[in-house]
Amino acid sequence: MSIPGILMALVLVALSVAIVGLPLLRANSNRSREALARKAYDEILTAYERVLTAIRDLDEDFQTGKLQEDEYQEERARRVQQGSELLHHLEKLDAAAPLPDTFSPSAAPVTAVADDEVEALIAHYAQTEKSY
Repeated sequence: MSIPGILMALVLVALSVAIVGLPLLRANSNRSREALARKAYDEILTAYERVLTAIRDLDEDFQTGKLQEDEYQEERARRVQQGSELLHHLEKLDAAAPLPDTFSPSAAPVTAVADDEVEALIAHYAQTEKSY
């Protein structure tokens, strides 16, 4: 076999490997992107659930007299703000790239999250926690 023949065979092998291998690499890239998006969503959702638990605990502490009203109001307002921001991030992620089997408070994306909505979710969460 001549040198040009060997070079032509190497070029054909390289092209074949590229044609077969690129779609496989792209599929892995898409899967890893989806996995990263899912992980970010799960982390924000976990942080949101922690905020709801913290608010529920604050409510309990205030009702039992462990906290003064001014301290309670200040801390609760801060936690509600955190929850509102996290909920907004969740909705942005869900609207940008809907993930299968994810928590979605509403079907349509919301541009701003109202405190009333967070309060309603907190009340719902507190009721579900008490039923266990």
